[in-house]
Amino acid sequence: MIKKTFYIFSIILLLGFFVLPKLSLAEEPLLTASNVKSTSATLKATYLGAGQITIGVGTSNASFPYYKEKSCTLFQGDCSVSFTGLSPNVLYNSLILGPGITTSFTTPASPGGGKSSEKSITNFTFTSMSPTVVGVINGTSISLTVPTGTNITAIVPTITTSNNATVSPLSGVAKDFTNGVNYTVTAQDGSKQTYVAAVFVLNNILTVTTKDITDTSVTFMLTGFPHNKEISFDVTNDSGTPNYTDYQTYTTDDSGAGSIQFAGLNPGGKYKYTHSESNNIGSFSTTGSGGGGGGNNNNKSTGKNSGLVPCNTSKNPAECGFNDLFKLINTVINFILIKMAVPIAAIMFAYAGFMLVSSAGSPEKRTEAKKIFINVAIGLVVVAGAWIFVHTILVIVGYKPGLLNWFGL
Repeated sequence: MIKKTFYIFSIILLLGFFVLPKLSLAEEPLLTASNVKSTSATLKATYLGAGQITIGVGTSNASFPYYKEKSCTLFQGDCSVSFTGLSPNVLYNSLILGPGITTSFTTPASPGGGKSSEKSITNFTFTSMSPTVVGVINGTSISLTVPTGTNITAIVPTITTSNNATVSPLSGVAKDFTNGVNYTVTAQDGSKQTYVAAVFVLNNILTVTTKDITDTSVTFMLTGFPHNKEISFDVTNDSGTPNYTDYQTYTTDDSGAGSIQFAGLNPGGKYKYTHSESNNIGSFSTTGSGGGGGGNNNNKSTGKNSGLVPCNTSKNPAECGFNDLFKLINTVINFILIKMAVPIAAIMFAYAGFMLVSSAGSPEKRTEAKKIFINVAIGLVVVAGAWIFVHTILVIVGYKPGLLNWFGL
């Protein structure tokens, strides 16, 4: 007992000599900046205790306003956070909120002398029009479509550019857009980039013509639409034609023209269409002799029923029958036994192979890998047997799926 007490007392003394002095003499709370670059810096806090602290970074430079706060969790007495979006050659102050521990640092100048090279037009609008006309910016081209009858010889644009960049002609100055207007953006470092703003007057005559109508497809030709605008088109079946619904979008070109193709229609079917620029409903018929609702529906939304319920749906309006019940069972069995079991088996085989390769001669790992191989193989045999048994029962009770449907294809 005395010997045991002596050992415990010795351990306590060692802790007192080597551990406790380190805890009590830990560094004073400190905040330092490191990895300081022209637009980023890392702040490291050395602080007694544990838990979360918040570090703030800001500047009093009115030309480059900045203030952000970030939290970090102390680990072994310190933690670090990175701040981005700083400006080159600017003095920043940082502090640990609460105790008020502070430090400061200055970001170095960028290769361009600390001046930004950003020179983009980020927004170009005609706010005097109702609704506001917003320009479409594509590279250095800006296109705007205005209503019919708009006088484009004196339009006032509102222009937004990159920070610290200027534009000429200035934003808010009326210009004649008959032949387009060049706008030059100058960056803070003096570099320049020119944009061309073009205005198109909507002729208000939206023309949609059908072209290349076949048994199963149609192409719509668009003219007179807004320029460089996304147009949405809907095509649905008319009465007497198997169910069909499709929706597409298309962005017109600089002249307001374009084309959209719909496929998977029913031969001899009747269809109607609408688009986002008008409430008018158009119609067309495909070629061939579909016999209305009596023909096979070849459109892409009903060609192969991929839903769980194989009947009485928008894709297949036919009433459910005896055979459809077994189609449903067949679909579920194929999903569980083929589409789930086979991929899982492949993953397990790969895992076992990895264990075997990385065993490094360990008998335990090699044995475990072999067990996985054997168990997965047995599982596949059981799954295959169950699949054959279920499908045999389905055939006996009257379900005739066909060769491909046996495999869910």
